[in-house]
Amino acid sequence: MKCTVCKKEATIRLHRHKAKFCNEHFIEYVYRQVERAIKSFKMFRKDENLIVAVSGGKDSMACIEVLNEMGYRVTGVHINLGIHEFSEKSEEIVRKFSRETGIPIKVYYLKELFGKEIIEFKRPYAEKICSICGKLKRYYLNIIASELGGDAIVTGHNLDDACSILLGNLLFAQVQYLSKQYPVVEGEGELPRKVKPLIRLTDDELKQYVELRKIPFVQEKCPLSKGANTIYYKEVLNYLETKIRSVKAEFYFNYLKKLRPYFLNEEETEVKYCRVCGYKTSSRSGICYVCSIKNELEGSDDKGPY
Repeated sequence: MKCTVCKKEATIRLHRHKAKFCNEHFIEYVYRQVERAIKSFKMFRKDENLIVAVSGGKDSMACIEVLNEMGYRVTGVHINLGIHEFSEKSEEIVRKFSRETGIPIKVYYLKELFGKEIIEFKRPYAEKICSICGKLKRYYLNIIASELGGDAIVTGHNLDDACSILLGNLLFAQVQYLSKQYPVVEGEGELPRKVKPLIRLTDDELKQYVELRKIPFVQEKCPLSKGANTIYYKEVLNYLETKIRSVKAEFYFNYLKKLRPYFLNEEETEVKYCRVCGYKTSSRSGICYVCSIKNELEGSDDKGPY
């Protein structure tokens, strides 16, 4: 097996591109895909301050390492969610990586930010914990990034992530979310824009990258994510990829080009701000989702299921 670029011995085969790479040219391929995403979607410039969400998983670890290697100004933000040993291990890996590479990563604790850890959540919130966890992380990332003077919040979402979210939204006709299926979400007011520079790379490609570069990452899945719908969506998409070459890329990028325009709402909506914390909200009550959850949790002494 010869490298498609240099004809030396290849170590990695990418079926969706009908390409084979040696270690050196596979790394170049990853950088090229990231740079292509950044430029084609006009994500950010070299002189901008990038706040990278670093969970400790392979995607976020690859994301901050790649951007740093490519010369971008990055600062990582890790939020310890308080999920027993899983969060402790995640924080340990992130801190060690920061020490060894010199890449700045700031650690925050949900207990200090929100007043409770994820495992303290009570019913009915515990039954939809993945959705709530995502909302809490977005909320506090926005606040932290603004405090750090960030121009953009960078997340490690890859092509598989984008396809699974898109599939779920299409299956259940979540029209309100379909227009937001884009690698760049512009910021409003003091909120930085959100970007996904790994959008052209698959889950498997990023796994091969971190292993090749010997980047440490948390290999275990979050113990609270068992049964999440996105797991099933990815299984379906992986099966289709074995039958139809590059179907994930076709599915996602064709949607952006041909279908997403039909879901764009040109009507201007009134911007509201939470009367408790001042954060942007669409709630009719005038209280944002996070403050609403906090109020309800503080009003109950029942034990959570974890």
